[in-house]
Amino acid sequence: MIENLLNHIKPMSTPMNNSGSWDHIESTINIELPSIYKQVINTYGDHNWNDFLWIINPFSFQNASEYLEFVQNTCEVERILRKSFPENHLFPIYPEKHGLFPWAITDNGDTFFWVTQHSPDKWATVIKAARAPEFEVKFIPCDILVLQICKGTIKSMVLPDDL
Repeated sequence: MIENLLNHIKPMSTPMNNSGSWDHIESTINIELPSIYKQVINTYGDHNWNDFLWIINPFSFQNASEYLEFVQNTCEVERILRKSFPENHLFPIYPEKHGLFPWAITDNGDTFFWVTQHSPDKWATVIKAARAPEFEVKFIPCDILVLQICKGTIKSMVLPDDL
């Protein structure tokens, strides 16, 4: 499923942190993750995409509980911001139903969240600016978003033009 990404970006011969129990991760966070995301992690492991994007890799953490804590802390920041600026936070936040769930971060501090509505392979991505209220929604799979960032072809109001 991630052939386009593989055709443009070869994985390292020995990727770091690219294996573990997805069942254990998903039971710990109580959510099923998109299959494409799991394929990207299984293939590339920890990877710095275009010196800009880091996919949050559950296998980079000591254990599933530490990963869950990272996710919860990221979401807690969003809840605090939502309380102060509700007009800028239109989506529920994990673990709320259909809540935003973080899956990637940029060197600028922007966060990529899935909108956990419908089946995981159909989740939209919300790209939220780090230091501004702007956000945008992308209705394409995570591997295509990563490829667009790496090729510099992504059209974005939030991300820099010079990717």
